[in-house]
Amino acid sequence: EEMGKRIKELEAALVASGNGELLTQSTVSSKAYEDVTNQLVESELEIKKLNDRLVSTRTQLTTMRDKCVEAEGQRDKYKAKATRLKDQLKSRRSEAKGGDG
Repeated sequence: EEMGKRIKELEAALVASGNGELLTQSTVSSKAYEDVTNQLVESELEIKKLNDRLVSTRTQLTTMRDKCVEAEGQRDKYKAKATRLKDQLKSRRSEAKGGDG
């Protein structure tokens, strides 16, 4: 049905162009087939580009996720160190206060 519609559009365009040539059904069908084939090739190229972008984006996301995990590990390490130092400081202050009394 789509092909038939396209053929009618092409026939109308050729009549409107006023070139005066009478084209056979097979000529119009050939032109429609060529147009559809070209559209298919363009669509396949577009799909390939989009797939390549998807792969690239996934790779970037994986890299970013790995960096986030690494940064979270560093953050946790420094938090633990800060907590340990605060506890040591509290302990020393308590000892100092206890020793003065």
